[in-house]
Amino acid sequence: MSDDDYVTCSWCGGYPLWPDEMTVDDPEKCIECEREECSHADILRDYQGSNNVRARFEEHCIKCNARREVKVFFHNRYPVRTEWVWD
Repeated sequence: MSDDDYVTCSWCGGYPLWPDEMTVDDPEKCIECEREECSHADILRDYQGSNNVRARFEEHCIKCNARREVKVFFHNRYPVRTEWVWD
């Protein structure tokens, strides 16, 4: 494989990257930069179940395909969120 087959990210300077590691919308930006920039504003929330203490949901970001778990406790109504993870 030659160096001509690799791509450099124009945002973070990451090299060597495969062409499939770049985003579809902006071919000069790598997927990691896209994920770091994502505000996770467009999400889908899936109900996972509940018991007498809490309700559990899983949120999926439509833009970057990240997911996280959210638990809402009934005694104080404050949600506990895990960090965003990518598949």
